[in-house]
Amino acid sequence: MLVFFRSKHEVITRNYDFTGTGFSPLPSKPSISDNQKFHWSVALVKDLAAVFASIFLSAIGYGILMVLIAFKLEANVKDEILMSISTVAQIGAGVIFSRFLPSLGQKAGMINSIYIGSILSAICSLLLYWYFGYAVWLFTIYIIGTSFFICGVTRNTLMIDLAPQHMRSMIISLGVMLVAIGNSLGPVILGVLKTEETFSSFAFAASCYLASMLPLARLKKIESNVREEKKISIWRYIKNSPKIMFAGFAVSYAMSSASAFSIIYGIKIGMPNNEASLLLSVLLFGTILYIPIGYLSDILNRRMMMIFSTILSLICLYGLYVNDDIQKIYTLLFLMFGCLAGIKLPAIVLINEKYKPTQRLAVNSAFSRVSLTGNICGLLTTGIIMKNLGASGLWISIMIILLLFLLFCCFNYSQKFIRKELTLADFSIFNKHQNEQLSEA
Repeated sequence: MLVFFRSKHEVITRNYDFTGTGFSPLPSKPSISDNQKFHWSVALVKDLAAVFASIFLSAIGYGILMVLIAFKLEANVKDEILMSISTVAQIGAGVIFSRFLPSLGQKAGMINSIYIGSILSAICSLLLYWYFGYAVWLFTIYIIGTSFFICGVTRNTLMIDLAPQHMRSMIISLGVMLVAIGNSLGPVILGVLKTEETFSSFAFAASCYLASMLPLARLKKIESNVREEKKISIWRYIKNSPKIMFAGFAVSYAMSSASAFSIIYGIKIGMPNNEASLLLSVLLFGTILYIPIGYLSDILNRRMMMIFSTILSLICLYGLYVNDDIQKIYTLLFLMFGCLAGIKLPAIVLINEKYKPTQRLAVNSAFSRVSLTGNICGLLTTGIIMKNLGASGLWISIMIILLLFLLFCCFNYSQKFIRKELTLADFSIFNKHQNEQLSEA
């Protein structure tokens, strides 16, 4: 079977023998070794810039639309439970569609998949201006959640595919930074335009999604076209990479909980509304830590970095639990975001390095599905815990999931060590850049 994938800025074709257990490479043209010295090219820089531009424009549209959705819900849906269901529907759409995304990428291609998702996002953005009833609203939110998932996962896969191996963490960090900046600029742009909830605001968000398609036109000729017949269950990915998948689940659980309930936490402990609202801003401002963490992730042992970052996160959370000083709470929130990034960023790099390029879209889809499930579980579980334990339940909830992740890692490594699948060298501080690709992904 012939598989096409992108490597070192060229489209390489390689024959794969489809056996009972997976894909094994057959001798073909000499491949470019990852150990060879890498040289930047103008074309590669332009390709990465195109992906970054697409990510940034889409993030601006998302930032605008999330504000408009909140306004619409507040004006038309008074029930808080129905508002929560709307949020869960948007997230759940990605969980449900994740199993179909690899098929879409296979049939339509990665760039066309992004085009389809962007057009759907634009159409739904316009439709959200009119409120035809909660059922229609929920359906539209579900469709736009699906489109967000298609674009987000496929863009990330394309970005990782383009990234040089030795700089993969830094490239991902830049992508995350652009998403955060774009999301934060959305409300600012909305305020500058002063269009508020008019149709023009929804149209501007839609135009951002359509504009995000334009930079990707240059990648049409060189995109990865993966033709792979074998269907891999998400449970197989979880079985092969339990710690990585658990990391995605735990961090998403923690981040969704902190993002959704940090302001409520501030109000419950007696902070003025303006100071409580800053809690979310401080938390998200921690995105700037992605750059140094990305640099460290390219140098240090990523698995050990995940464990160490989990321990630091637990220390920050304990500080938040026992502290009532506002300045210390701000500082600890900022640091906690950085520590959580130190868990998830290595996990993203590891999951993409562990599987063959032909499986990247599928495995990123599976990883996102697990992460989105973590988002939903975090929102529901933390809400219940806070209702019973009060404001501090926010930190208790996050501590529980991170502690479970840490215990699971320790148990998993101890089992492997007993079976002599690991040696002390595997616990080295520095990244040895080992090729860990599985023959079966």
